[in-house]
This record gives sequence, structure tokens and C-alpha cells, in this order.
Amino acid sequence: ELSLRSNNDISRHCNALLRALRHGVCSYLNTSSEEMECDDDFRTHANNLLSVISASYSVDKICQLIRTALSIQRKSPSTVFKAFDPVTGRVFVDKYEVPKEIWGRLIPSALEKIRPAFYKLFRCPELLDKLLNVKNAF
Repeated sequence: ELSLRSNNDISRHCNALLRALRHGVCSYLNTSSEEMECDDDFRTHANNLLSVISASYSVDKICQLIRTALSIQRKSPSTVFKAFDPVTGRVFVDKYEVPKEIWGRLIPSALEKIRPAFYKLFRCPELLDKLLNVKNAF
């Protein structure tokens, strides 16, 4: 399933996955420590395991996702002023003002450009058309 998530969700889910992997490794090391009689054998075994895990593709990709999500989160503005004037139809975002004549043409033409790509992602084109209809009552 493909879903769009915020950078905070991505970071949180990756951290949870990494935490689960760490708990699994710790449980494995705890269990294997009880089976080994010599501390040196356990230390060698643990060091070998940890060096393999720290260089593993999965852990590397999870850590990359966490770093990327945190980087995006730092770049994202925490609060942005947004407003809509129902009388004039103007949209205000931060210090910018967009008249209705502009966004009224821009949004439908942008939706028409991205619609073919969205059709490939969604199984129900009728529902997608209703959602993308700027005159819908959702």
C-alpha cells in the first residue's frame, strides 16, 4: 500500500522499527550469553554480530530515512499564516496574496496535469474525480 506521510510520521515509524530491531538483538544476545560458558567467546560473538548489524543494508536505510525526515522537518516552517477572504476570494499565505482570478484558473489546470499520475495510484477513479473536483461539497 502506498501512502503519503508527514516527515514526523516517517521519523517516528523508522525510530520504532529501529527500536524493535535493537530489542531483538538485545534479546538474542541475552539468550546467547546464557548458553556460552566463556566471556571471551561471548564478547567475540557479540562484537561480530554488532559489526554485521551496524553495516547491514536495512539498518543503513532506516537510519537514512530518519536523517532525511529530520532534515525535512528542520526545513519546514513551524507556523505559516494562512487566510481566505470570502468576500474578495483572495488567499493569503505568509506575506503573499493570491487573487481569486489566479488561483481559480491555477488549481483546475494543475489538477488536470497531475490527474493521470493519480489515476495510476488509486483504484477508484470515480471517487478520485469527486475528491479532485474543486466544486465538491467535501
